[in-house]
Amino acid sequence: MRSRLYADRSALWGYESDKLAPHSVTLVDRFIRGDGVLVLSNLTIQELATAPAAARVRLALVPEAYIEMQQFEAEASELAEAYIAEGLFNPKIQAEPRHVAIATVARVDALVSWNFTGLIDLQRLHGYAHVNTLRGYKMIEVRTPQSV
Repeated sequence: MRSRLYADRSALWGYESDKLAPHSVTLVDRFIRGDGVLVLSNLTIQELATAPAAARVRLALVPEAYIEMQQFEAEASELAEAYIAEGLFNPKIQAEPRHVAIATVARVDALVSWNFTGLIDLQRLHGYAHVNTLRGYKMIEVRTPQSV
C-alpha cells in the first residue's frame, strides 16, 4: 500500500536551499513515480502560489492519480484551535496548527516538513499526541523529507 504523506510548504520548497533541495527533489520524485500519495490541502496550494518556480514546475509533474486534496474545514479548524489553546502555537501564527490539524483529520501516514522550529519540535510533538488522544485522533507522525 502506498504511503499517504501530507507535505507542507517547506517540504516542497526545499529547492531554495542547496542542502535541502536533494531531499525535496527525492520526495517529489517519489510521488511522480507513484510510490506514494501526495496529500495537499487548500492551504498548501495557496502557499505554493508564491513558491520558487522550480518547486512549482517539479510538483506539476506529479500525476493527479497520486495527489489527494484535503480542505481546511470545521473539524480541522476546531483541532487547530485546540492546539493553540494547549499553548502549542502562537495564536498569531495560523498556518502551522492548520497544517497539523488537516494532516491529523485526514489520517495521513505522516506530515512531511522542514519546519524544525514550528512543527518538528519534541515538546510540540508530545503536545499534538496529547490533544489528539483527548479528541479521539491517532498520534500524527511528523518527519523531514529526508526521513521518509
